[in-house]
Amino acid sequence: MIRVACQICKEEMSVPDSLIGQFEACPTCRTLVPVPGPYKPDVPAGWYSDRVASAQAERVRQAQSSARKLIWGFSLAALGFAIIGMVIAVYAAAHASAVLALWFTTICTGLCAVIAFAAIPGAVARSRGLANADGINTLGILGVFIPIVWLVALVMALVCTPPASRGHP
Repeated sequence: MIRVACQICKEEMSVPDSLIGQFEACPTCRTLVPVPGPYKPDVPAGWYSDRVASAQAERVRQAQSSARKLIWGFSLAALGFAIIGMVIAVYAAAHASAVLALWFTTICTGLCAVIAFAAIPGAVARSRGLANADGINTLGILGVFIPIVWLVALVMALVCTPPASRGHP
């Protein structure tokens, strides 16, 4: 026997299993009440959690790959600045003064350090697989201009809990 309730008068009634998928008249108000069958999911058990886990693993792989590319990009940019600085410094030393050469070298070295420094929070967040890694990376870049923002980005990258540690599938 299956228990169903009338949608109009809320009267509960018991109907035989043979009426599954049919209608039964309510004994109180005579409204036809559909008799539902047992719930049968369309997908096998565990299918959804397996799909979510594989999608999350793919996102982490993509984030790690993106972080590696970002670090290589910043490294090449820093190397480019260093080479340009050395060329300008050699030219300045040969044609002008040592002070000018030192000035160019200092500026290029400082730019290299700033570029590498700005990338640290985003790289940490991506390596930990955080969902908000792009935002943390943006904060790290903004931190070049506002140092407290860089510190907040680094703290977020180190303190935020990765999705796998929160008990999500």
